[in-house]
Amino acid sequence: MLLDIIKDKDIKIVSTDYINEYVTTVLSDNIQGTFEAIKEIHGSGLRKIGMIFGPSSQFSFNERKLAFLEATKKYNMIVKDQWLKETGNYLYSDGYAAMKNMIEETKGDLPEVMFAVSDMYALGIIAALKDSGYSVPKDISVVGFDDIEFVKYCNPSLSTVKQDTKVIGEEAAKILLEMIEKDYREVKTSIHRIPTRYIKRDSTI
Repeated sequence: MLLDIIKDKDIKIVSTDYINEYVTTVLSDNIQGTFEAIKEIHGSGLRKIGMIFGPSSQFSFNERKLAFLEATKKYNMIVKDQWLKETGNYLYSDGYAAMKNMIEETKGDLPEVMFAVSDMYALGIIAALKDSGYSVPKDISVVGFDDIEFVKYCNPSLSTVKQDTKVIGEEAAKILLEMIEKDYREVKTSIHRIPTRYIKRDSTI
């Protein structure tokens, strides 16, 4: 229904995490960021990897999951089905519960590193590992995605893929102003991907 309103009323709109032929979108380069993270993990000597991912209805989460599967295949990483867990929401507690469930189901047969599609999931993973007697990163490394402000102050500080939210906001505003100043139909809808950067901290070896 929203798309019908956009088309009929000529509403100017820019999304930051939703792709549709009628909407211009500015978002992080999830594919580039995930591939870079897996490359760095592989370079550190780790080969066994698992993942906590969110609802496939969330566009960025789904892109990161698909990129993870492609990248781990490219770098010949070992990924077991029981090391892949989907959560239903977006919270710290979801990452925690998914990791605890994995620990119980695998009876300790865990990967060397866990990759999460968000920092909140990653923090939940670390907490679940600690509560189960594992040391991060001595036993298992953990990598997130986002680089939210406080992950650099956690114990251990979180290795993650940094999104440049400032540039995303600036680019979205720039495009929206262009739409307002010009005839909307002259501004072609498009997808703008903002580069990400892998940041290594203390949660990985």
